[in-house]
Parts: sequence; structure tokens; C-alpha cells
Amino acid sequence: MEPAYDGVAELWWESEQELEQTLLTKPAQRAAAALLEDESRFIDLPHSPLWFAYEYPQINPAPEDIVAKPKSNIIRIFFPLRHQPHIKEEDARHYWLTHHGPIVRSHGAASGTLCYRQVHRANSALDAGIQAVRGTVAESYLGHAEAWVDRGLAPRTDEARRAGEAFIEDERNFIDMKRSTIFFGKEYTIIDKR
Repeated sequence: MEPAYDGVAELWWESEQELEQTLLTKPAQRAAAALLEDESRFIDLPHSPLWFAYEYPQINPAPEDIVAKPKSNIIRIFFPLRHQPHIKEEDARHYWLTHHGPIVRSHGAASGTLCYRQVHRANSALDAGIQAVRGTVAESYLGHAEAWVDRGLAPRTDEARRAGEAFIEDERNFIDMKRSTIFFGKEYTIIDKR
């Protein structure tokens, strides 16, 4: 697989239209310039892919309050993925959502998965603009899968082993593993409006 990243930042907006309108304002443009200046001090901007996406919850607790906080047993798995080149992008998305998602859901309890979301790249018109400003040359991913697992509760049973095998076996049907990566991390929430 590709080397893992040091981390990931995620931001949410109510809608793409709201974001577009906000980006046209002077305060937002000043904030974006200040953020970019600061990020250029520690982020390899050209080699850090960036894209807009939509979330598709597969295993979703209510309330949505699972966080992989430091000093907790919960770990967040982040899996940026690219589809196999012989598969059309829309076919890979469809397979991921309608075939792989149900497999993960069916093994959720056995694998100890607390939450699982598919995050599909939106192919937004905003992608090119924000990538150009940041000098991004890295190819965007199809999206990423993210899962939260409590390591203290994660089962070590034959069912859990079979669940992991089922995930990997099916992933090979649509994911280009050599052009994808996976890493584990903890979350630091900066703004929480829940």
C-alpha cells in the first residue's frame, strides 16, 4: 500500500452552496489565506490530497457521539482508497455502497465495529480551485472508509477473524490496494456544534 499519512483534517458544511457563498465573502477569504499560510509551515501541501465528499453511514450509533479520544480504548481507522483501474469510477462507488457496505454491516458486531462510514468523493467543482490554491499534485482518492473500534471490547474470536477475512476478500474486488493506504489514529475535535 501507499505510505500512511501523518493525519487527516475533516471539515463539514451544511451544503456545498453554503460553502460557495461563504467563500465569496472577504472575511472567509482572509481566514482561508491565514489558514493556508499556517498550513504551509508544517503540511506538505502538494502531496496532501484534498477533496470534497459525502458521508454514507453504514453502522451509525445514535446519538453520534463516538470519538477516538486520546487516552481511550477507541481507535479510528482511516482508509483512503482508490478503485481498480479496470473498473469505472461509478461502478466502483456503486459496488462499495451496495455490496461492500452490507458485508461490513453484517459483520459489525463480530468485528467490534462501533461505527462505520463510507465517505465518497463528491467530484465537486470546488475541488480544482482549492487544490490549485494549495498546489496539490497528489491524486485524490475515490473516498475513504472510516471506522471506530473499541480495542478493549474488540472480540478475538473465530467470528471476528472471519469478519476480517470477509472484509479483505471483498475489498480486493474493487480497491486498488497498491494505490490506497490505511492508518489508525486518535481524534482531536477543534469545533463541535452538536
